[in-house]
Amino acid sequence: MQKTIMRLITLLSLTFLSACSLFSDSQHQTISFPGVHKIDIQQGNVVTQEMINQLRPGMTKRQVRYIMGTPLLVDTFQQDRWDYIYSYQPGGKSRVQETLSLYFSSEGKLSHFTGDFRPEPPPAIEQPQISAESTEESTVTPIEEGVIKDIIE
Repeated sequence: MQKTIMRLITLLSLTFLSACSLFSDSQHQTISFPGVHKIDIQQGNVVTQEMINQLRPGMTKRQVRYIMGTPLLVDTFQQDRWDYIYSYQPGGKSRVQETLSLYFSSEGKLSHFTGDFRPEPPPAIEQPQISAESTEESTVTPIEEGVIKDIIE
């Protein structure tokens, strides 16, 4: 009698255990319950293109930390390398990961960086067009002493 109960419990346990694998998320198949909301998962340091565009070679670690924030990883054995990692998984979809590694010289100055970001060139500054018609000279009018005393007082 006890052997039969033990076999039944073992059989039910194996059945329930194998059913759990049908509802797990794997890389190739996903079976989800209808109507179940899955949240967006963000992890790591948010790095934007505006932040990358502010980085310049020769910046100190303090200046870089002000722009980028505290790095997610600082290697104990290599203090001159900071790693910023950001991953985002929108509700039940595949995960997207971006990485950025900043390298500093022995003096503590930013030397270069590698990763998924590239600095954009600065926007071109438009030079004012000077036409032949606008050749007027500007004049500077001196300020009288009495006016300055009135402003100061």
